[in-house]
Amino acid sequence: MLNLSPVRPQLSARWREADYLIVNKVEFAQLVGEGSTIRTALPGAGEIVVTLGDQGLVAQLGGVLHERPAHRVVPVDTTGAGDCFCGVFAATLALGGTAEEAIDFANAAAGLSVRTTGAAPSMPYRDAVLRLLDSRAT
Repeated sequence: MLNLSPVRPQLSARWREADYLIVNKVEFAQLVGEGSTIRTALPGAGEIVVTLGDQGLVAQLGGVLHERPAHRVVPVDTTGAGDCFCGVFAATLALGGTAEEAIDFANAAAGLSVRTTGAAPSMPYRDAVLRLLDSRAT
């Protein structure tokens, strides 16, 4: 898994070699060009997750395009939200989850993380993420 945050020239030339690339929309534009849209630039690019802040995410996983809306929360501080997303995405995969499960779990965790000030204090517990996901399912 490669998170190009920020985009670094020595890594950006090799981003297609990663099993999973996670970037935000600004970083993705730096990789593929300012004029490219996420949806047109993703085909053929491998496993990529592009986070869109309060707009959710777009991902290409297994050749399938996935779009997820952001969870509606009142943001207090976005510090660490990207780190939260990446950590939860990786942990979900490491625990045997699918990439699609990983984007859903990470999206919910990152949404919860912006409700608290500071990076470390804002990382949600697994139970809180599960409650948020359960509330969306009903």
